[in-house]
Amino acid sequence: GDVDLDGKNFGGWTPLMYAAYIGHDNIANLLLEAGVSVNATTSKGLTPLMLAASCGNESIAYFLLQ
Repeated sequence: GDVDLDGKNFGGWTPLMYAAYIGHDNIANLLLEAGVSVNATTSKGLTPLMLAASCGNESIAYFLLQ
């Protein structure tokens, strides 16, 4: 079956949010190329860009802004 790459866990986090927060550039790029939402928010209103910036993951922040 198909996998929902924009699916959220109980905290409202998507795979892209985890990649942005942890700094997994390759995973983030693959998810972005697959067309995941860059505007999704966690249950606390945080976006992938905010999560990347909060951890100093500049390369992911750059890709999220493209």
